[in-house]
Amino acid sequence: MNLLQRYLIGRRARRDALAGIYQPEERIVAVLGRRPKFDAIGNVRHARMQQEMNMFPEMNELQGDVYNLQTQATRNTAPRVVLLLLLAFFAIETAAATGLMAELNIDTPERLLWGAMLAVLLVYLTYEAVRLHRSKWLYVVGPGLGILFVAMATARLEFFSDDGDDLASNWPAAIIMLGVTIGIPFAFEHFLKQYAEAIQIPKRMRVIRRRFRQMARKQRDAQRGVDHFERRGERWDDAAAQATAIYKVHHAFTRNSQATNSEPSEEDTDHVRN
Repeated sequence: MNLLQRYLIGRRARRDALAGIYQPEERIVAVLGRRPKFDAIGNVRHARMQQEMNMFPEMNELQGDVYNLQTQATRNTAPRVVLLLLLAFFAIETAAATGLMAELNIDTPERLLWGAMLAVLLVYLTYEAVRLHRSKWLYVVGPGLGILFVAMATARLEFFSDDGDDLASNWPAAIIMLGVTIGIPFAFEHFLKQYAEAIQIPKRMRVIRRRFRQMARKQRDAQRGVDHFERRGERWDDAAAQATAIYKVHHAFTRNSQATNSEPSEEDTDHVRN
């Protein structure tokens, strides 16, 4: 309590004593104000603080998501390894397509370009065929990709077979060439999907951890606000106790003084007896 509040409490206590009333609670509230309290029902700001303090289920859920992502990251292949595999498969497919272009008697500068374009086309069509496995466009992409695979396998078989061999009689080699032609693009698409999932896990973990830090910061701020209200209430209780003591002292002193002044003196008593 400051000096002004002490003065006001004493003044009102003396007035109450002269008026013959005793109301310390009302006078203390009039001088100090009402006791600060945390009201999560009637105050919107306090209700928001209460909600921010009770975010433990959401925070636990975020921690569970982080644990699941970490488990998934440990089970998956490392992104760098997957990227190296992708580069290796693409290099193999490009080299095979370049050799096929050489069989088609395309010169060296152009065969590299056409070989890379053919490798990209195979990978792209394979990716679209896998992505559109439940779409009607699969009936457009799938047959085209199959024809391209068969054509490349036939051309590679002719390149590696002797001139006198019959392609129809050499069916095991044809199946092997077809499997190799189909396998590399599908393997590339498989590892590409793994790489996309692997690089998304750290991003999702950063987003979840950022959200967790934001929620934890809001929770700390809300707790500080509640603690601030509690400290204000404790200070108000201390000030109210002091004000009550001051009120009682001034009230009692004024009442005693009033009683003393109202008693007749000895001369007045002797005069009345005579």
